[in-house]
Amino acid sequence: MLALSDLLTAKNIPLTIVVYPWAQQLAQGDRNSIQVTHWRDWAAARGARFIDGFVGFFQEPADETVRKYYIRGDTHFNAPGHRLLFDEVRSATTGDY
Repeated sequence: MLALSDLLTAKNIPLTIVVYPWAQQLAQGDRNSIQVTHWRDWAAARGARFIDGFVGFFQEPADETVRKYYIRGDTHFNAPGHRLLFDEVRSATTGDY
């Protein structure tokens, strides 16, 4: 990731890092996970934009969120899950990708 960051910086291309939860993290209530804290700090130290995609997924009880936004029996988002994450990214970037 550091090599990517250096390459983008050299070419004056902004870097945006987005983290989002796996269903297991929701079930464990792991809102402030190591992925959130590590990548938030990493991005801040390198001038990258950080988007915390965990926010929207922790608005409802975990079992309801998993049922609503993940493919049943899988770790991947379904269409509404992708939409929720997209909306978080769009809101954080105000369309400035």
